[in-house]
Amino acid sequence: MVSPPEIKSLINLRFLSLRSTGVRSITSLRNLKFLQTLDLWWTSWQLANVPNDVFRNMEHLRHLYLPLFSEVRGKLQLPNASKLQTLVNIPVFICDVKDPMAGFDKFGNNLMPSNFTFNCLHVHKIRCPNSNWDKRVDITPMVTSCPHIYQLRLLWKIEKLPEHGKISPHLARLMLHATHLEEGPMLILEKFPDLKILHLRSHAYTRKKIICSVRGFPQLQSLVLAYLRNLEEWEVEKGSMPNLCHLKIEYCQNLSMVPNGLQFVNNLQKLEIEGMYSSFIARLGEGGQDFYKIRHVPSLEVKPSRFV
Repeated sequence: MVSPPEIKSLINLRFLSLRSTGVRSITSLRNLKFLQTLDLWWTSWQLANVPNDVFRNMEHLRHLYLPLFSEVRGKLQLPNASKLQTLVNIPVFICDVKDPMAGFDKFGNNLMPSNFTFNCLHVHKIRCPNSNWDKRVDITPMVTSCPHIYQLRLLWKIEKLPEHGKISPHLARLMLHATHLEEGPMLILEKFPDLKILHLRSHAYTRKKIICSVRGFPQLQSLVLAYLRNLEEWEVEKGSMPNLCHLKIEYCQNLSMVPNGLQFVNNLQKLEIEGMYSSFIARLGEGGQDFYKIRHVPSLEVKPSRFV
C-alpha cells in the first residue's frame, strides 16, 4: 500500500508509526513538518527506496527509525540533526546534515563532517547499505560525533572499534552484529566505565580466543555471546566483570566449555545456555568438569538447539 494521501493534510501530527505495515511509498509525509517521532522500522520489503528529501522539512524530528532493508536515493537530508535523540538503521555514506546551528560547509569522507556533533543523540543504530555489504566501514567519525550516546548498535562489517576515549563515556548498551572484527574487541570494550549491557552476535568477532582482563568491565551486568562460530576459547581473569549478573552463551558451538575464571564472578545470578553441544552441557552438571565454575549461580537455564 501507499501511505494514505490524507496524511499530508495532518500538518500538526507529532507521532507517526508505520511499523510492520505494507507501505510502499512515503512521499506523502513531506508536509509533516511538526513530526517529532517517525517510525518506519519493519515496513514492507516493497518500500525499496526512501526519498532522500522526505525528511527535509521535519525540523522538529527527534526520533527517526528508518526501514531496515531499504536504500536511500542520494544523501539523506536531515534539517535539524543536532537535535535528534534517536537514529536507527542509518546507512553509512548517505547522510547530508543540514543544520543551521552546525556552522560548517565542508563534509568529511564518511557519514558526518568532522566538526559536526549530535549533542542530543542517545540511541544510534548504524547499518551498512545493502549494496556495500562487502565493504568495511570506518565508524570513528560517526561515533565521535555522538558525545552523549548511551545505546549503540552496529550492523555489518567495520574496520575497527574506536578507542574507548573516542566513544561517549555514557555508553551503557552496545550490540555488535556481523561486524567481523579481527582484533580482540574486549581489550577496548572492557575499558568503558559505564557499559552495562553487551551483545556480541553473528560473527561480531572472528578470532578463536577472547580474554576478559582483571578489572575489566567494571559495570557490566549482562553479557550475550551468540553465533560466534570461530570462538574456541574464553578466559575470564579474576577481578573481571565484578557486577555481571546475567550471562548467555548461544550457538557458539566451537566453544568447548564455560570460561576458566567464571567461578570468580560472584554476582552472577543467571546463566543461559542455548544451542550448545551435549558435551558442553554435560560438563555443567553436578559432578561434571565445569560444575565448580557455576555452582554459585542460582539459576541455570539450558535450551537445546532449535535446529535439531
